[in-house]
Amino acid sequence: MGDGRSQYGEGNAGHIGNLAGRIRIEEMNAALANAVPDQRYINHALTVAVRCTSGMSVSPAGSNVGMNCGPGPNGLSLPAGDANAPPMGAHLHLNMSLPAITALPSTVPEWKKVLLRTLANYGAYIDDTGSNPYFTWQTESGLQYTAMGIADPWLSFGAARFAETGSDWYRCEDSPDQWCPAGYKGLWNAPDGINWDAQVWSNLRFLAPP
Repeated sequence: MGDGRSQYGEGNAGHIGNLAGRIRIEEMNAALANAVPDQRYINHALTVAVRCTSGMSVSPAGSNVGMNCGPGPNGLSLPAGDANAPPMGAHLHLNMSLPAITALPSTVPEWKKVLLRTLANYGAYIDDTGSNPYFTWQTESGLQYTAMGIADPWLSFGAARFAETGSDWYRCEDSPDQWCPAGYKGLWNAPDGINWDAQVWSNLRFLAPP
């Protein structure tokens, strides 16, 4: 048995074994199908990538801090300044109640509320850098299905979200980028009828290392 850290590979900058933190399509679909709105969440902490770190690391991450915020040869800058840059391995927590998340307007898609409730219940660990927005969710790859001759269920999920009224999803073929040349991509930073910074992200905090 080990501590979950990667000893040899470079799967992520924090050297954290993130298999348990990735979002699995089965978990997402099960959460969305729950008849009780406040219970629509994934039953474990997630893993996320951020833009850059403070140059420090905390457990459960190793000593690799990824890309640093601020000055330096690989330094990045945060829009609001680098003083509050998180360390690698930090535990993010959304300090909102589940009813408060459920009560967000219906213009906020339910798949987003699932992830917000998960952040409120279990939080997420930072294990990598390079994200352009606040942070990037990590999901299991559809290749794990197609390699076994099974249709990619994430593709079906994206197609269903794309077909919804007022969808935050788009077809990558219509606007391809290096991360999504084909398939579907959801946009978290869509307005959704709320002020995300004031109503949601102002409640995001770092918890002390476990």
